[in-house]
Amino acid sequence: MSFLELLCLGLIQGISEFLPVSSFGLLTVAEGLLGLERRTGELLEVMLHMGTMISILIVFRKDFLKLLAESFGMLLDMLSNIVIYFHNRRHHDADLPYVRVVKGTWRKLAAFLWISAFPTMAIGYSARRLVTMVAASPFLPGALTLITGIFLLVTDLGQTEGGKPASEAGPDSAMWLGICQGVSVFPGVSRCALTMCSGLLCGLGKKFVVKFSYIISV
Repeated sequence: MSFLELLCLGLIQGISEFLPVSSFGLLTVAEGLLGLERRTGELLEVMLHMGTMISILIVFRKDFLKLLAESFGMLLDMLSNIVIYFHNRRHHDADLPYVRVVKGTWRKLAAFLWISAFPTMAIGYSARRLVTMVAASPFLPGALTLITGIFLLVTDLGQTEGGKPASEAGPDSAMWLGICQGVSVFPGVSRCALTMCSGLLCGLGKKFVVKFSYIISV
């Protein structure tokens, strides 16, 4: 593979990753046109996605540091509650109050992030062989791109934005975003489009949905 071909694929990934189109689908089509083997394409796709992941980490570095600190704080509070539980059981007359683990907007956002990660991980791992088969098809990525476009159009015409702030987002919304992100491992299904649309359908505000969609992509 020449430097020019690598540069072309890098440009496709860099531009399409931040738009509601499937970067994986576009890469699959481009690799097919360039005559790349599937195994070579898989390794290249991972490296290209790492590039966009690093750019997201740099842009949202302050948010990630805050979320990491709040996640660590939640872990410490959960450990404290375990200690309190065993202390209360050992001393029957003791009634130490438990620490509230999820408190404040940032902690709720951190919990939201971790809840959404589990369905993404489960779907992505269990569907890994099927994803490879779909990527090898000359027809399916295009069909899935069309379905993504229809989903975007329906969401846009429905004007589904509810405007709920992050503090009012529930675990059900996090699960839906995680499921949509898991489904987007298939080439042609846009991760950005599905997560944003599902967030809007859950009644969340556009600004929060866009920002959170990029954060959970990591």
